[in-house]
Amino acid sequence: MIPTLPTKLIITSKEGLSGIMTGTVAITVSLSMAALIFHGSLANFIGYGIGAVLCTTIFINLILLIGSSYKGIVAAPQSATSIVLATGISLLYDKSLQGDNQQDSLLLIAGFILSTSIITGIFLFVAGKFNLGKLARFIPYPVIGGFLAGTGYLIIKGAVSFMVGFTISLDTLPFLISNQSFLKLLPGIIIALIMFFLSKTSRHLILFPLFILCSLCLFYSGLWILDLSHETALKWGLVMQLNTGEYFNLLNISNTISKLDYSIILEHKWTIFSIVFITSIALLLNLSSLELIVKDDIDLDKELKLCGTGNIVSGFFGGIVGYQMLGPSALNHTLGLKSRAPIIVLIIMSFIILFWGHDFLKFFPVPLIGLISLTIILLRN
Repeated sequence: MIPTLPTKLIITSKEGLSGIMTGTVAITVSLSMAALIFHGSLANFIGYGIGAVLCTTIFINLILLIGSSYKGIVAAPQSATSIVLATGISLLYDKSLQGDNQQDSLLLIAGFILSTSIITGIFLFVAGKFNLGKLARFIPYPVIGGFLAGTGYLIIKGAVSFMVGFTISLDTLPFLISNQSFLKLLPGIIIALIMFFLSKTSRHLILFPLFILCSLCLFYSGLWILDLSHETALKWGLVMQLNTGEYFNLLNISNTISKLDYSIILEHKWTIFSIVFITSIALLLNLSSLELIVKDDIDLDKELKLCGTGNIVSGFFGGIVGYQMLGPSALNHTLGLKSRAPIIVLIIMSFIILFWGHDFLKFFPVPLIGLISLTIILLRN
């Protein structure tokens, strides 16, 4: 018994450290999705957005923990659906409310997110129930290409808007060349390009988490060299600014359901339909790609039902649409993990940040969140 104890401890340590690595990637991507959705005129609600993506990460992964057909799968909000959700929320905010009342705006946004998540969850569950998972293999490549190109443009626009602090349009385009905007934008572009060229020499999945760590070190090394305090970085918009009240307000969902005017949300039904369609396609494409990487069959219909259940549950708590991730899930396979340790670590990390991570997130660099979105686009090829 004694000789076997160290081996068990080593395995546990490996799983824990690997889980932290994949969890860090998943949570950082989730935070970048919150930034994509809540930028420009919606920047005041970024705290709520962070709470929403963490809520999604917790509940969907709890469902996957119980019954996923592949132990290494993790899930979170992702770029394809988040950017379409961002477009819908922006239209809802600008056209229906014009930002006159911040509390009413947040209530309507929360209701739109709730409705989208629950409707998407129901559709995914029904699709899995009727064994429609294999239909993804019959989607024409031109349709997939057009989908990737369209979402790619929207992601780049959202990432740049978040980094400079205003929505990019023809009217605001000249402001991009101003000194302050250029200073905010340049680090993200440079590091994203470095990551892109590094990926040409190595496609190892551990490259992305190392990239996040090095980017953090470079950012704070730059602040130290330039002798810039955290207060100055906060003033210049180089680190995140959060409203603690909005951050925890998402759990008051009963207030959202009882007071919401659903007729306004129904005016954006085509946006909701687009999110349902894109989520279904992106989820099945991720799972099909993961099958090729792990060289094993994954029960697509079961994953559809689990993801649908997770979205329904997280939707009632204010979470946005999420689904199984390809990158972190494949990373778990590369690291040789055969247990559900990564998904457990991810849930614990998300829970800690949701309730006690406000002070930590105030030190999270805005350029890092933006450049993650840019890097996702550059690495799609």
